[in-house]
Amino acid sequence: MAAGGEQPEDPEQEEARARAAVALKYKEKNKAAAEEQAARQAMIEEKKRAEAEAEALAWEMAKTDVAARAAAKEEEARQKPPPTPAEAVLHAMDTLATQLEEMEEHTKRLARLEKVLGDTAVAAQAKSRRKSRDLMDELAQVMDGHLEQVFQQFDTDGSGALDVDELAAAYKAAGMTISEEKLYKCIKTFDTNGDGVIDLAEFKEIAIKMKTV
Repeated sequence: MAAGGEQPEDPEQEEARARAAVALKYKEKNKAAAEEQAARQAMIEEKKRAEAEAEALAWEMAKTDVAARAAAKEEEARQKPPPTPAEAVLHAMDTLATQLEEMEEHTKRLARLEKVLGDTAVAAQAKSRRKSRDLMDELAQVMDGHLEQVFQQFDTDGSGALDVDELAAAYKAAGMTISEEKLYKCIKTFDTNGDGVIDLAEFKEIAIKMKTV
């Protein structure tokens, strides 16, 4: 008999208590790990939510900015006086020189985009064409019947042909900026006989080229 009259503890009971203590400790450890994992997951979800909100806000701000700039441009266009025949011709020459040179590459680029963007690219292409047609129609209306008069205005030396210097002077007089490279593109675009200048017959081809584009 144990001291003090206490019965010795059953080995099986002692082993059971030890197993229970180990199981409790293991359970508490698993609970702590689960809570830690849940906390980490909550932080990840909160970060994703915050990033999504920030992205949505940035997108809305970008759309608002684009809409505001578009509205400002439209208002500026409404208040701007209509172009003179000379300005319309210069705009047309600049636009045609770019479009005729880039048309083939532009078509290829759109074909590649259609494979990726599908209907979105088609819609963008149609919108771009409508804007281009609207611009050309507006310029054509202003130019109608004035091409010969404008040519004589640009032909300051009366040679019957426009060289790059006279074309540069015409853009400068109209307050329009154009690079030297673009000037030579304009000459090349309308100089069909390759003599380096634009004569009256070639100049009048602007109206035909506009309809072609």
